[in-house]
Amino acid sequence: MAGAGVEGWMRGVLQRREAEGTLRDLKVAETEGCSLDFGSNDYLGLARSQELAVATEREVERIRRINAAPRGTMPAEYGMLPPLMGSGGSRLLSGNSSYAEELEASLAMFHKREAALIFNSGYDANLGVLSCIPQRGDAVVYDELVHNSMQMGMKLGRQTAQIAFRHNDCAHLQQVLSGLRAAGSTERIFVALESIYSMDGDCAPLEQLLQVAEANGAWVIVDEAHATGVLGPNGEGLVGALGLENSPALFCSVHTFGKALGVHGAAVFGSATLRKFLINYARPLIYSTSLPMHSLAAIRCSYDMQRIMHAARSHVLNLVAIFRAELVAPSEDDTPPLSPSDLVESTSPIQAVLVPGNERAIKVADLLREHGFDVRPIRKPTVPEGTERLRICIHAHNSVTQVRDLIHHIRAFKAGATTCGQCTCGQYKRQPCKCHQRLEYFQQLHGTPPAKL
Repeated sequence: MAGAGVEGWMRGVLQRREAEGTLRDLKVAETEGCSLDFGSNDYLGLARSQELAVATEREVERIRRINAAPRGTMPAEYGMLPPLMGSGGSRLLSGNSSYAEELEASLAMFHKREAALIFNSGYDANLGVLSCIPQRGDAVVYDELVHNSMQMGMKLGRQTAQIAFRHNDCAHLQQVLSGLRAAGSTERIFVALESIYSMDGDCAPLEQLLQVAEANGAWVIVDEAHATGVLGPNGEGLVGALGLENSPALFCSVHTFGKALGVHGAAVFGSATLRKFLINYARPLIYSTSLPMHSLAAIRCSYDMQRIMHAARSHVLNLVAIFRAELVAPSEDDTPPLSPSDLVESTSPIQAVLVPGNERAIKVADLLREHGFDVRPIRKPTVPEGTERLRICIHAHNSVTQVRDLIHHIRAFKAGATTCGQCTCGQYKRQPCKCHQRLEYFQQLHGTPPAKL
């Protein structure tokens, strides 16, 4: 059979990956009994919001009534509306509508930019921008930790030079940019970065980075995926929170809707000229069927709700402060605190607890899920070797009690994983014993109970 060789090759590759501890698998939180969400990007809880669901259905019903209206009585501003279930084609064919364009104008106003263009996902948006904007003779300078979508966009781009700078390091960015300018062979320089980084959760020093870019005549592309809905008075993102919308060095920003906004899709924000350029050259937009009307309605309704989400944003940031403080502080429950070096510096909803080693990170996450916490391990090659971690996301739908329970389990497990394995209380088999849980974790991790005194 002709395909047998291919099947054998794929199995071999997967087996090698499994042996390395890097094999990915799909997991379903519900079937694993993980009732406590500490793994999703649904920071404001809007993906599970009944209020947003009802508002979206009402908007869809309003559009349905407009569609059903006799020809000639339809409000002129909606033109020819597309079908409700699917768009029917790409934006350049039958997949465009007055509703989509009016929504883009509304989003641009919200983010205080001249224009917006909706893409099917943040990945598509980053891929589209970075694969078509840089041309031969240009350079792209990028933070070493930018998302895979930006990296893949750069691989498809035409730029002559592509150089990484150290993560969030303004001085190194200055060094790279001044070197390119001194060489004199570069037409345009684009700087690609994120406002909140998806694996570490730390914020970019955006104001300083824009100043460095401006001083060197460079243009900055900012991925706001994890800041949208979380930062800013109304969830505008880091650019809006810092009032940098009119920075001369800001080329464009990408805001995704599938994280804190709880829906789907993304948009690129910039000048009207950029919007027109992307319509003509961004391949993910040109060759993909566009979002259906229901998705557009959901985006509109989610943005409408952002102005009333202040309490949810404050609650999330308060939980983050509790998590970081209590994880490293002495506790009355006999679980030793983590070292501050075990926590990646971050004030965002994304928190990273370092658990070096793929196998160990997987085991820790598995144990937490057995106790009801939906926490996922992040392993190499997604992160550099030695920085494997638990990626913990904190949400508006989490409570203080849930966060403290998670803290207890993480601390207890870390103690069980690093202890010499000797229980001095003499109660290893008797409940309740404050150190019993740590020793039980030790047994689960190592497959054998620790020795007792």
